[in-house]
This record gives sequence, structure tokens and C-alpha cells, in this order.
Amino acid sequence: MPLVYALVSHGTIVLAEYSASSGNFTQVAHELLEKIPIERDTRMTYNAEHHTFNYLVRNEVVYLCLADKDFGQSIPFAFLEKIATQFEAQFGRRARETSVPYSMNADFAPVLQRQLEAFSNDRDKMRDVQQDLDRVKGVMQENISLVLEGSEKLE
Repeated sequence: MPLVYALVSHGTIVLAEYSASSGNFTQVAHELLEKIPIERDTRMTYNAEHHTFNYLVRNEVVYLCLADKDFGQSIPFAFLEKIATQFEAQFGRRARETSVPYSMNADFAPVLQRQLEAFSNDRDKMRDVQQDLDRVKGVMQENISLVLEGSEKLE
């Protein structure tokens, strides 16, 4: 799965988290939270071997995901924007006022899971469409070459 892991936190306090697989990335993500300034809205990507940690800070809340490196940045950030919008709609200011770790996990981890799966499947669909377009392009180029060869024989 191209998107592997996601969390929502207020500073270093993880409010909700979901992982599609196991690994040390949860520990790395928690360590990364200590380095993310929440005072201003921002977005950033950190490279880690074959993966990227992408995060978005909005209203002092951190939205973070782990993606395969070849997945690029546009889809992970679209995912983060989507979960940020959903999280803000569901919890509003409450996220910035709580200090209880995982206090929103029961309600929001299923949302993270659904969105991880949806955005990962969208990538698979886009790859399939691109492969189909490449095949059609190859057939069209071959047909054009045949037409040009045929017109040369007529002259």
C-alpha cells in the first residue's frame, strides 16, 4: 500500500493514529513530532530510505503520513488536506484543548484507515489509466508510421 501510516497530534500528543502495517516507522514518527513546530501552519516532507514522512500543520494540529517514496508528494498532501478538513469538522477546537493521548483514536482511526485505503487505491487507478494511455499512444504512433509508409509508396 503506497500510504502506510497516518497520525493526528497536538504537538507531541498523538490524538489518533492508524497503521496499515507494522514497523519502526511509528517510533520514528513520534520522534519526528518533537521536531515539528506547531506555532505556524506549514507543510514539509522528510525522506527516510524508501519512504517519505509528509506532514501538514494547521491550527497547531499536526497531520502526518508515511508514504512510499515513489508515490510522490501530491497525493500524500492531498490525503493530509482531506483528513485535516475532516478532523477539524469533527473535533474543532477540542483537538487543541486536550492533553489526553489517543483520546480521539476510537472516533478518528477508522477515518484514517478509510482515507489511507481510498488514496492508495486512487494511485493504483491512476497508474492503470497511465499504462492504458501509454499503450494507446504506442498503437497510435505505430498506426501513424504505417500510414506514412503507405503514403510514401503511393508517391
